Amino acid sequence: RGSATGMAITYLSEPEEALRIQGALALPDVFNVVADFAGDNYIQISELGLTVIGTLSIENVPLIPGVWEINRGSLTIDTDQDLVQGEASLRIPTGIDVLGGLGFLQGDLNFLSLGVSNLNKPIGATGAFLQSISGAIDNIAPAATEPINFTGGVGVTAGPNILISLPSFLGGDVGGALVELNVSGTIDIEHLEATGDLIIAGGLVSGTATAELNWTEGFLSATAALDALDGAIAFSGG
Repeated sequence: RGSATGMAITYLSEPEEALRIQGALALPDVFNVVADFAGDNYIQISELGLTVIGTLSIENVPLIPGVWEINRGSLTIDTDQDLVQGEASLRIPTGIDVLGGLGFLQGDLNFLSLGVSNLNKPIGATGAFLQSISGAIDNIAPAATEPINFTGGVGVTAGPNILISLPSFLGGDVGGALVELNVSGTIDIEHLEATGDLIIAGGLVSGTATAELNWTEGFLSATAALDALDGAIAFSGG
């Protein structure tokens, strides 16, 4: 059983005669398949050929149930730009999630990503544990109009799991690792930008920090915002 939204068929007379089909189709009983050709996406048939701009996505595909599973996957197609890009999250027998992506622009490799999560691997004798790590490089094809950039992310936890009981007006019970840090950053020809989420005691204190190092314009700036006790205390700096 599926559902369709925004379905429409339009005849176009300019710049050439064409038939354009738009809409989104969801098949929740078939691995949550969603075909999105709505909004700026479409399938168009004309004397010049077939144009396809849209995305396809799937979720929870049991290749071998409980052992090899596709958590989620997506495929983006834009024949106008000659662009094809796919990404997927795969759970392997160790229980680790492997994230991967591959994209092509005008037949050349343009995007590549790889990452893993659910690691829980100790980082030497520091008492911290590596939970996730990922990286991607984009705009490497000769036809790319944006500068090459690298993005990377890392997730770390430290300390034991704890539970703190608080009254409801302070957010109720909170629990989790003593410290959890998730940081991601982007590097291109002009600058480095990094953003991180910090969670202490399962959310007793949490916040974000953002920093930019710009060697083209010659500056370093950073801001941070934290709150505690479900927003009862807030502080920030720059």
